[in-house]
Amino acid sequence: MLSADDVEVHPLIGQAHEHGWLATASTPPLGPSERFALQHVVSCLSLLMETPQRLTQLRDDLGRALLHQLEEGRDSPGELTHFGLSPDTAVALVAYPTATARSDVWRAQAERASAEANAIFRIDGDELVAVAPKPITVPGSHLGHAGLGGDAAGALERARFAARAARRRGVPVVDGEAALDVVLAQPAIERAVDAWAGRCSSGSATTDRSLYASR
Repeated sequence: MLSADDVEVHPLIGQAHEHGWLATASTPPLGPSERFALQHVVSCLSLLMETPQRLTQLRDDLGRALLHQLEEGRDSPGELTHFGLSPDTAVALVAYPTATARSDVWRAQAERASAEANAIFRIDGDELVAVAPKPITVPGSHLGHAGLGGDAAGALERARFAARAARRRGVPVVDGEAALDVVLAQPAIERAVDAWAGRCSSGSATTDRSLYASR
């Protein structure tokens, strides 16, 4: 407990919310000049505590913009170096929540896991898209990953197919580099396989009925 003639608690306020408080104790009480200097200290501390959050938000915003450009093939993977990521060793990641995951909880977990891994990422609805230094774990997710290898657009596409395959199989992770399920998860191939399976099923049923009638 502070014991002094003059005890005060000063909120450290940023643009959106309070970051904390500064408690001061002085004997004798502060004079006008000391109080003026204290207010400057409080203002400086508020700015210092606000700056890391602003920088983090700015990095996230720029990362989301870069991801969109990489997916569309409109930017070079070399831009990743500005975020501390190597185009040669970085990994593309896509994740979808499991059927049992709560949407709000999943989004918070996906955001936290991506931030802790120093990834650039975006979350649109129930899809997490990220580029990270290495594969990461996102709780409550079906996740696909693929090595970037200088082809960001292709890697992100493979990671998305792999995540769809993981969701279809009900498994946590599928590697987008070698899994057959990744190929089968592509929408065009998926539709073709379903159509082929439908024709086979229909043909088999017709054959069975013909054989039965001939007996």
